[in-house]
Amino acid sequence: MLAIVANTVVLAMDRSSRGDGGVEDAGIAFDSFSESVLAVLQIVTGDDFPLAMSAVAEGSGSGWSIAYFLLLQSFGAYIVISLFVAVLLAKLAQQTDDSLDEEDFTSLALAWREKSLSPELDPSSQLAVALQWLNVVFAVLFALEAAMKVVALGLWTGPAPNSRLGLPQGYLRNAWNLIDAVAVVFSIAALALPSVGALRVLRAVRPVRVVVRSPEIRIVLRALLAALPSIANVTALTLLLWTIFAILGVSLFKGTLSSCTDPSVETKAACNGTFTGEDGSVVAREWGPTAADFDSYPGAMLTLFQASTLSAWAEMARVMMAARGVDLAPSGNGSPFSLVYMASFVVVGSWLCLQLFTGVVIDRFSQLRRELDGSAFQTEKQRRWANTRKLLRAVNLEVRNDPPAGCLRRAAFNVVEHAWFEPAVLGVILANTLAMTLQYYGQSPAWAAALETADWVFLGIFTAEACLKLLGLGPAVYFKDRWNAFDAAVLVVSYASLAFPSGTGAPVLRVFRLGRVLRLVRRARTLHNLFQTLGIMRSCRAAAPTPAGESLVTLFFVVFMVTVSMSMLQLLIAVVIETFTERQEADAQEETLEREPLRVWGR
Repeated sequence: MLAIVANTVVLAMDRSSRGDGGVEDAGIAFDSFSESVLAVLQIVTGDDFPLAMSAVAEGSGSGWSIAYFLLLQSFGAYIVISLFVAVLLAKLAQQTDDSLDEEDFTSLALAWREKSLSPELDPSSQLAVALQWLNVVFAVLFALEAAMKVVALGLWTGPAPNSRLGLPQGYLRNAWNLIDAVAVVFSIAALALPSVGALRVLRAVRPVRVVVRSPEIRIVLRALLAALPSIANVTALTLLLWTIFAILGVSLFKGTLSSCTDPSVETKAACNGTFTGEDGSVVAREWGPTAADFDSYPGAMLTLFQASTLSAWAEMARVMMAARGVDLAPSGNGSPFSLVYMASFVVVGSWLCLQLFTGVVIDRFSQLRRELDGSAFQTEKQRRWANTRKLLRAVNLEVRNDPPAGCLRRAAFNVVEHAWFEPAVLGVILANTLAMTLQYYGQSPAWAAALETADWVFLGIFTAEACLKLLGLGPAVYFKDRWNAFDAAVLVVSYASLAFPSGTGAPVLRVFRLGRVLRLVRRARTLHNLFQTLGIMRSCRAAAPTPAGESLVTLFFVVFMVTVSMSMLQLLIAVVIETFTERQEADAQEETLEREPLRVWGR
C-alpha cells in the first residue's frame, strides 16, 4: 500500500514539475514530497472528496490530471485498501520472526526504491546520487531474480512439470511471472533511457509485484473477476429501477429545482444582469439547477446516482421539498410529500441494490474459497474430518493452575480463582469508566477532588487485584497471560498519571487507563471474534471547466462508484464476513471439544 501511495505521489509530482498539476488553488498541492503525500492520503481516505474533485475539474485543464485522479481513486481508495485488509486476514504470521523471506525482501526493496524516484531532489546532491545507485542495485537484483527463474523453469516451454517440487512449466506461462518480467523490463529501460517520460510513468507497475505474490490476495482478485457476470446482472436490474425513478422524477420536478445565483431573485424571468457578491465583486446572474437536477433523463440519472451513494441526499430532499413550481426558486417547505419520492429511492435504489451487490460478491468469494481449498468437492464426512484437523491445530485448552504452598499464597490463590472474582473486577472496571466520564469543563473544585479521590480508590482496587494474582499465581504464571501483563502496564501508567501535576501530560497518560475496558472483550465472545478476525499479523510489514472536462468528471464518478465502491468494497466485506464466520464456527467447535472430554471422563 505504501509503495503504491509513493508511486502515485511520484507520478503527481512528475506531472506537476512539468506544469500539469495546477490544483494548488483548491488547497491541494504537489510541489514537494510531503505536500504530495498529504494530498494523496486526503484523496485515498476520502477526506473532503468534493474539494478534491473540484481541484481536478477546475484547477487543471489537463486530461492527464483527471486520469491520474481516476487511477488514484480506483486503485488507492478501495482496491489497495481491500488488499491491505486481505493481507491482515491472511494469517501470514506463520512465518518465523527472525527471518525475511523473498516477499519481505522484495517489499523492502521496492519501498527503498520509491524515494529515489522523487523529482523534488537536486540531481547533483549526494542523497540523489546515493538513491540513484540504490535504484540501479535493486533493478539488477530483480533482473537476476527473473533470470534465475528463467534458467530454472525455462522461458516458455520449459522442462516437464516436477511433481515433487511442484514447478510450473515455463516462466512466462505464469501470469504473475509475466507481471514481474514486465516490471523488470520497464525498470531497466527507465535506467537506460531516463529522458523518456513514458517509461517513468510505466514504473508505477512495479508495486503490483508486491501484492500479487500473496496467494490470499490472488484469491481476492480472482473472486472479483469471477463475480463480474453476476455484477453485470445486478447492474442491469439497478439501472432498470433507477430508470423508473428517473422518469418519475422528471415528470414531478422538471423545471422546479433551479434557482438564480443571486439569492434575492426568485424567478427565472428576473434572473438577468449582474449583482454584487459577498466579496464586493460583480457577478453575472445565472439560472441553473441546485443540489438536484431533474430537468432531463441524464441529469435525473446522475442525481439518483449521487443519492444512491448517500452523499448529500438529505440536501437534495430538502430542495425537492422546497419546490414551488416551474421557473420558481425553491423556498420554504411547499412540497413536503416530495420526501416520499427520495426516501423510497434511498430504500430501493440504494439499500436494496447495494445489498444485491454485496450478496453476489460474497457468494462468489465463498464459492471460490471452497473450490480452492477443496471443500466444494468433498463429501460431508471428508469436510467434518478436515474441520476436525483444523480445529485440533487451533484449539487451546484452558490450563488449571495448581494451588501454591503456604497459607498466605493459597488464600490469595483461592480468591483469584473464585468464580465471582473476575466478574467483580469487571464491575469495578465499568464503575471506573463511568467515573472518568463524569468530568467536565468548569467543574467545581469539590467535584474535581471527589473524582480524584475516586481515581485513587479504583487504583487501589486494581493494585490489590494485581498483588493478589502475583501472590497467588506467582510472577511466572501471572505474566504468562498477556492480559495480566497488559493490566500491569496500565497500572504503571495510572500511577504515573496521578503522580504528574495537572497540565504536565497527566491528561494524556490518563487516557491510557481506558485500556482496562478491553478486558471486557475476554467476556464477550462476539467482540473477541472481531478482535481475532481483524488482528494485525507481524508479516504485514483552474481554468474554467470545459464541456470535455465536465464529461470526464461525470464519467469518473460513474465508473468509480460502479466498479470500485459497488464491487471492491463489497469484496472487502466478503473477506471480513468469511473470516468472521470461520472464526465463529471454530469457537463453537472449540467449546464442544472442551466440554465433551469432561462429560465422557465424568461418567
